[in-house]
Amino acid sequence: MHLSHVLPVFAGLAAAAPAAEPQLNAQTFAAGPSGNEVQILGVAFAGTGCPPNSVAGQLSSDLTTLTLLYSSFVAESGKGKGSSDSRKNCQLNVKLKYPSGWQFSVFKADYRGYAQIPSGDTGTCKATYYFSGDSKQACFVSHPLFSNKSY
Repeated sequence: MHLSHVLPVFAGLAAAAPAAEPQLNAQTFAAGPSGNEVQILGVAFAGTGCPPNSVAGQLSSDLTTLTLLYSSFVAESGKGKGSSDSRKNCQLNVKLKYPSGWQFSVFKADYRGYAQIPSGDTGTCKATYYFSGDSKQACFVSHPLFSNKSY
């Protein structure tokens, strides 16, 4: 199995939703914070699927959408490959700026890649989301990969 070039697009990652705070009025809730108040300030990454200098990022001009390209995210299995070759991960830490009294969520994640899977074998592409300081997973997505199918 060969899985490479995974492209997640975090569109609207910093989309804010209101959380009750006394000094905010109904009009503020309806309008939401402006693009200048909600921003992606930076991204850090680490893991077996993203060694140093292997992730390139592009931040949208309004600082609300992040596109990442992985040049070395390759998982392989088969003859001569060890268990560490078949499981790869990359943890992203996204630094956000948003106004007090508001919260954020992952609005959309788009994954694109290539999988070459021999007949009879399967693979899995899995994403787990969580927020710093919270011990619970916010979201878990698993997508099975099968031989003789394009992704």
